[in-house]
Amino acid sequence: MDNSYDKNSLLRNAANYGLILGLTIIIYTLILQFTGNVQNPVAGWASFIFMAVAVSIGTKNLRDKFQSGYISYGRAVGSGMLIVVSASLIQAFFIYVFYKYISPDSLQELFTNMEDAMMQNGSTDQEIEVSMKMMRAYTGPLTLAFSAIFGSAFWGLVISLISAIFVKREKNIFED
Repeated sequence: MDNSYDKNSLLRNAANYGLILGLTIIIYTLILQFTGNVQNPVAGWASFIFMAVAVSIGTKNLRDKFQSGYISYGRAVGSGMLIVVSASLIQAFFIYVFYKYISPDSLQELFTNMEDAMMQNGSTDQEIEVSMKMMRAYTGPLTLAFSAIFGSAFWGLVISLISAIFVKREKNIFED
């Protein structure tokens, strides 16, 4: 086993970069909320950019500061996933608190926007009524928080798999 690998360093690094990522996405979300751009699909892509940057920089930091400049592909993927999971737990807590206590009206606004989109797409009144009834029954602060965790985990895995290709640096077996 590689002696340069320290589990505590991995977890501490992931928690630090996860906190930075989580807070960055929360601040960005609040900016979008207050400027009325929450539904803007282009603005939503920025979260992926934030995630990619945090995973890459965080894993590179782990490699360079805690692992003597080397990290395997698997550890790089694991580091990225831990960073994203840390951030997603912070985001989920924020989402729950935001929609439950800070701005419950935002959830109603979300439903109204969905209903408007369905009308513009030519859905019948009955289709809209059934869909909205289901959305209201299954969409609340807690379900949105859990959805954020699983959505972030999926995209975090994709980003971590790609990032690890560029961040990994295997130790040459002929070096001491």
